Amino acid sequence: MISAKQRTSKMSLVRASIEKNSKDRPVFLERVCNSTVVISGFINKCLQLYQTTVVRHGLMLVGPPASGKTKCYKVLAAALTALEGKPSSRGGVYQAVQIHVLNPKSITVPQLYGNYKTHNQHWKDGILPAILREGAAAVDKKKQWYVLDGPLEAGWMDGLNTVLDDNKKLYLSCGEVINLTDEMTIMFEVQDLAGASPTTASRCGMVYLEPNLLELSYFTELGQLDETFKKCCYHFTHDL
Repeated sequence: MISAKQRTSKMSLVRASIEKNSKDRPVFLERVCNSTVVISGFINKCLQLYQTTVVRHGLMLVGPPASGKTKCYKVLAAALTALEGKPSSRGGVYQAVQIHVLNPKSITVPQLYGNYKTHNQHWKDGILPAILREGAAAVDKKKQWYVLDGPLEAGWMDGLNTVLDDNKKLYLSCGEVINLTDEMTIMFEVQDLAGASPTTASRCGMVYLEPNLLELSYFTELGQLDETFKKCCYHFTHDL
């Protein structure tokens, strides 16, 4: 059994490692905005999102409105696209990102997944299978991010459980099975997890954006963050 002294020593090493990594970050990331604390927090969330996409193909961006969820994945996608072909710190090279955004609450479940027409029993494809099928058949090596932006409800989410687990397969009522490739990621952009079932939530990585992460004055400045981040990201990845 680990003694209290050994546990304290290990925690000290962890804190020292975190502080060292924070100090090693280039100063130019803190110059993106006037307030180094707020923007540093936003950049940290972008890095957390990147790390989550590396280990999970299903994830949730959680936070109240105006917390920077949309801008978080857009900035990260722009940075990865700018680094396309450059050596990655995790091995291999960075890949460009293509984003597909869909609000599942704006359509019905049959329109989302597809259904049989009542008058002739012909299969009518849904929006989600159509874009997933296109992404699975893509010959380029771009990352495909599918963002489902809307409140979580078991009615439309249960069909994605097999997509989010290790099988990475979407089963349709017509008998077709769509296999997701390693380049495809499913993201949920939500305010909270009130409507998420434990089955679905347990299959996803989580990135939470705190409500105090951004102040109102930074909404105008975040519009300029994309270009600044793209210019800095190459040096940033090599200076870590």
